[in-house]
Amino acid sequence: MMHTSYISCQVYEIQRTFPIRTAHMKSLVRLYNSLSSCNTTDETSAMLRNTFELASAEDLHWLVAILTDKYTQKIVGETRLKAWAMQESNTPQWLFDECRAVVGNNIETISLLVDGDNTYADEDNSHADSGNTYADEPLHEFMSALHSLTKLTSDAQELWVLAHWRCMSHDERFILNKLITGTLRLGVSKGLVLRAQSEVTGVTDSALPYPFCLASPFDISPHDLGNVNDWQVEWKWDGFRAQVVIRDGELHVWTRGEELVTELLPELHGPQSLHALSTLHTLPTPGTESGVDLRATRSLVLDGELLCFESRGSTGYAAVSFRLKAKSSSVAVVSDNPVVFMAVDILEYNGVDLRARPLSERRVLLEKIIGEISAHATANRSPENNTLHSNHSPLNCAFQLSPILELRTWTDLSALRDEANRNEREGLMIKRRDSIYHVGRVRGTWWKWRKELFLIDVVLVSAQPGEKKRTRPYSEYTFAIWKEGQLVPVARCDLGPDKDRILEVDAFVRLNTLERFGPVRTVVPALVFSMGFHSLERSSRHKSGVSVRHPIIYTHHRDKKAEDADTIETINAMLKEQERRSKT
Repeated sequence: MMHTSYISCQVYEIQRTFPIRTAHMKSLVRLYNSLSSCNTTDETSAMLRNTFELASAEDLHWLVAILTDKYTQKIVGETRLKAWAMQESNTPQWLFDECRAVVGNNIETISLLVDGDNTYADEDNSHADSGNTYADEPLHEFMSALHSLTKLTSDAQELWVLAHWRCMSHDERFILNKLITGTLRLGVSKGLVLRAQSEVTGVTDSALPYPFCLASPFDISPHDLGNVNDWQVEWKWDGFRAQVVIRDGELHVWTRGEELVTELLPELHGPQSLHALSTLHTLPTPGTESGVDLRATRSLVLDGELLCFESRGSTGYAAVSFRLKAKSSSVAVVSDNPVVFMAVDILEYNGVDLRARPLSERRVLLEKIIGEISAHATANRSPENNTLHSNHSPLNCAFQLSPILELRTWTDLSALRDEANRNEREGLMIKRRDSIYHVGRVRGTWWKWRKELFLIDVVLVSAQPGEKKRTRPYSEYTFAIWKEGQLVPVARCDLGPDKDRILEVDAFVRLNTLERFGPVRTVVPALVFSMGFHSLERSSRHKSGVSVRHPIIYTHHRDKKAEDADTIETINAMLKEQERRSKT
C-alpha cells in the first residue's frame, strides 16, 4: 500500500494517460436515482426512452449492457477497494467492520468512508450538468478507459481509483465502485430496456414479448357478472406466468418479470419441440380467408404458465422455481423436474397481432395450434427422442392446452373453487369471452378467484429495510412459528400498503433490536400477526421444514403474546390435509 505523498507525486502521470472526468458518473447517478423513483412500468419506460434519446449509438450500447446486467467485468475486487478506502480515510479494521454492520455491504461502506473534495477535478467537469452530458462526455470513452485499467499495475490502478474518489460525490463513488467490481445492478427488467431501445432506434427486436394482461382479484358476487354464457372459466395454475415467443425461426421464453429463461428449459426449445412447432400449416388466421404456413414465418406468441408435471399432475410452484434457479439444465435435472407450457391464450400468429381480437376467437385458434403440436409430438414420440419427459411426466408434449371448465350456472363456480381447494390448483380464472388482451390490469374483464386461505398466527422475529429507497423504514419482515420450544422462520413478507402500520412496526424494530447482521435486525419476539397463505410446500431449505405460498399479513393481534403463536404441528396438519385433498 502506498503513502498519500507518493500518490500526490504520481497522480499527474495517471491523469495524463487516463484523464479524470466525472460527468459520466453524474449521468449514471441521475439514471440510478431516476429508476429508483419510478413507481410504475409506464414511468420507467418513459424515463428509459428519454435517456436513450440523449445517448449516441456508442453510448446506447453501453447503457443497454449496464441496464441488462451484461457488464460484469471485475477490474478490481472489493478486498482491494476496502484496503484503499481504509488507508485513504485512516479507518481501522474494527471501525470499518462496525460501519459495515450498520450499512449492510462493503461497496456502500467504502463509498461513504472516502471524502471527496474535487482536488483533481478538471475544468471540463464544470459542464457535467449541462443538458446533453452524453454528447459532451461520451460514456463509451469512459468505459473504454475503465476497461484499459486491466492493463495497469496494481499501484497504478490504486492511483486512478483514489484520484477519482477524491473528485466525486458519495453517489458517484458508489456507482464507480459498482462498475469496477462488476456488480452494478440497476434492477430494471430486460424486456423494458430492450423495448425502450427498439422504440428509440426504430429497430424491432423480434425476441421481445408483449406486455402481460393481468387479472383483478375477484371481490364481487358471481351473480354480479351477468349472463353465465358470457364468461369462460379456467384453472388458475400454480406455476410461473410466461410467454413463448417464436419469430424468425427462433423460440424465446419470457417470464412475467420479463426474464429470459429459454436456455433453462430445453424441453421447450429443443429439437423435438421446434420440429413439432414447424409442422403447423394452413391454419386460418382470424380475419383472413386463407390458410397460412408457419414454416415460412415462424411467428407465434403464446401466453401461459410454466408447470412441472409428474404422474399425479402438476407439482406446484416450488418445482418450477427450482428449475428456473438451477445452475444447469442437465438431462438429470430436466428429467426429474420436467416442465410443460400450459397455454391459455394466443397473442400473435403469422405476423398478425391478435390481442385486439375477442377471446373467443383467439381460443379457437389456440385449440387448433396446440392440437396440431400435440398430435405431431404423439406421432413422433419414441424412447430415442423422449429423454425430457420419460421418467415422471405423463404428457406426450411440452405444450399443453389449459382446459375450459364447464359452467352452466353461477352455483357451479363455487363448486369449481371448492375443487381447486382439493387439488393443487391456485384457484379460478374468470374471463369475458369478448375481452381483448389488455396491457396490465383492467378491472371487469379478467378475474382471479384464489382458493381459500390457510390462516395461522405468527411472531415477528426479524426485519430489514425495503429495497427502493436509501432512507427507508424497516418494511420487510420474517415471521416465525414454534417448533420444539423454539421460534423458527416460516415466511418472509411485508405488511401491505398500510403506512401507519409500517411506521409503527419500524419504531418497534428500532427500539427492540437484539442483534444486527448487516441490514437485518433480529427483534424481541413480541408482535403477533394473523397470516394467510394459499398453499404449503415441503422444504429442506427452511428450518420449519415447510414454505408457504403468497403469504399475506392481516391482523396485528395486540391482545396476544408470542406464546400464543401457532406451532409446527398445526402447519404439518394443514400440509397433510392439503396432500390428502390433492390425491382424492
